[in-house]
Amino acid sequence: MSKLTPNNKCEILINDFIGLAKAHLLTLKGQALCTTTTVAGVVVPSLANWSGYFCEPETPGEVTTLRDPVPTRFEGVTDLDIVEIEYYKDDIKQVYAESYPSEVISAPTFGSVKTLNSANTPNTSYVAAGIDARRIAEGYLGTQMTDTDFNNLIAAIFAESGRNQTEEAHVAAVILNRTRKKYRNGNSVTDILYQPVQFEAVTGSPRNGWRPSQNFLNGPPRRNEVSIYGAIVNILSSVNKDIIKFTSNNDCLYVQCNAPQSGEKDIKYINGKVNELYGRDYDYLLSLRKTPGSIVVGSSIFSK
Repeated sequence: MSKLTPNNKCEILINDFIGLAKAHLLTLKGQALCTTTTVAGVVVPSLANWSGYFCEPETPGEVTTLRDPVPTRFEGVTDLDIVEIEYYKDDIKQVYAESYPSEVISAPTFGSVKTLNSANTPNTSYVAAGIDARRIAEGYLGTQMTDTDFNNLIAAIFAESGRNQTEEAHVAAVILNRTRKKYRNGNSVTDILYQPVQFEAVTGSPRNGWRPSQNFLNGPPRRNEVSIYGAIVNILSSVNKDIIKFTSNNDCLYVQCNAPQSGEKDIKYINGKVNELYGRDYDYLLSLRKTPGSIVVGSSIFSK
């Protein structure tokens, strides 16, 4: 083998690298999740095809469109007399609140290990009036809310949370923290809730044609309403103000799982891989689990 004569012409190596990199890039293609602004000025989620280092513009007919935001029909009742307080306190204790043991029962095993409920979420049955809950929520937010914002907040908590008051308080915190931090340029609770691909119960998802849930549209029944108020009054102030992310801690809402009748509660693997459900981002759940300081509260996982 002959020796190469040293030289100072690094461009020879660089040019070869660039040529090979270009050739490799042109063999790659895929899709990117993005947002598209329509002619009418509405921002909607979309998929953009890319090949190499080019992203071809999509035609209007190929854009996945969101339905116009549908407001909740819920209007909170602010007053609560002493008779109602005692009635609902007992009612919620018996029927509504759920305690969560050291393992989250609703979640399947993951790698033969149960997902731990790191917050050890207790069973509580607090009751409060809407006017007190609004005062506490506005204090936590740092500014006043409109009636629409407050009604949307309560309806969204009911639709997005499990039936546990600590979990409800954490969902409230995520919404209010995002509002305070003007997350993705949102200026109000309503702005935050109607942002695309954020709160599925409010805006819907590709899985259901972008239709909001009936729990959000109708809002909570009276029993659930006063329980959410109780969660806000008694728990919200203690929730970390940096928490801005959450999702269900149930893997089976993201990937295909074995049928319950099979006796297995584990994730279903096909050729060694999980089968992600349409419209779900399993990596998001896994990333929250790996985030330092993330906690499982009730049936959801929360993170900064």
